[in-house]
This record gives sequence, C-alpha cells and structure tokens, in this order.
Amino acid sequence: MIRLYFAFLLFLLSFHLSAAEYEIAGGHSPNGRYSILLVRNSETSGNNDGGGANYDVTFHDLRTNTRRPLTLQSGPQGFCSFEGAKEAVNSQAWWSPDSRFVALCFRTARHSRVPYLYYVAGNRIQAVQLPDYDAIIYGRLGVKPFGSHYVRCPKEWSDTRTLQLYTFGDLYACEVILRLEKKPGSGPKAFIVTVKKGEPLEG
Repeated sequence: MIRLYFAFLLFLLSFHLSAAEYEIAGGHSPNGRYSILLVRNSETSGNNDGGGANYDVTFHDLRTNTRRPLTLQSGPQGFCSFEGAKEAVNSQAWWSPDSRFVALCFRTARHSRVPYLYYVAGNRIQAVQLPDYDAIIYGRLGVKPFGSHYVRCPKEWSDTRTLQLYTFGDLYACEVILRLEKKPGSGPKAFIVTVKKGEPLEG
C-alpha cells in the first residue's frame, strides 16, 4: 500500500513538472541534443490582451541537463500567457541543419512578431545581433514604417549558415536573407545578403 502511495505521488509530481514546461514548435534541435522550452512561473497571470507573461524562455542541453534562461529584449513578456505562448503562431524556433544556430520568433503584440538569433556551442548559447535590415526597407526600398502590423519572422534555413526571414507591415512585404558566420577567436555575426521588396499586402 505504501509503495502504491509513493508511486502515485511520483506520478503527480511528474505530471506537475510536465504541465509547467513546454517545448515550443520547432524547439528540438536536428541533432537531438537541445531544446527550447517555455517554463511557467507565477510572477504574473498573463493573457492575450497584454496582461503580462507568466513564463520564461529556456535553453535546455539534454545531454548535460544544463538549462540557461534566455533574455529577450523586446518581449515576449507582456503579451501571451503560458498557454497562449504554446501555440506555434505565438512562439516558434528554426534550427540550422547543423544545430549550431537557432532563430526564435515570439509574438509581442496582437499584430507584431519579433525574431531572435542565437549561436550554440556545447552547453552554452549566445545571442547574435541581428543587422538593421529595417533601415534598408524604410530607406533604400522606400516603404513607409507606419501601420498596425509589424512582423519580422524567420522563414527557413537555405543551408547551415543562410537564414531567410520575411517581414511585412500594413502595405508592404519584404524578404531578407542573412548569412551567419563564427570564426575562431571572434563572436558569431550575421550579415545582410539581400533585401527584396515583395507585393504590398491587401488591406
């Protein structure tokens, strides 16, 4: 009887832990070693109307069982709740084929999504500064940065070091291609290869 009681307690504990974290869409790396998790916290209630997020974004090295919290400068804290963030339209990851880079995208407002880029080595993860492709979109391409929609989101990896993103506002759409590199003795960097203007969005 005592064994059954402790077995039941272990079941409840494992259920509680599994309910308190969630691997985001695309969060498992191709090599099977890494995972990007949403981890519930109790600091705020969170809701889809801007009530504050009740979760943290965490990098998990499954081989060493190392976890590192990711600091996202533009959110997503403040918009989606833990349950809302579990949906792929609100939180998603794109791993490079060799599992050395991962691009993340989070919804930061009802009509806005923002990308993040990281470099992974062993059980460590390092943020990569995205280049200012908005300056090209608003400057050289001549589109207007005004409107309610502001979406910047990864699309796919063409190869291990080439990332495609799409970006659009109310009246424009653009495709951005970035090239990533990591040279010995220096930090990872991202460079703009090209920015192409697409057809304006309807409405």
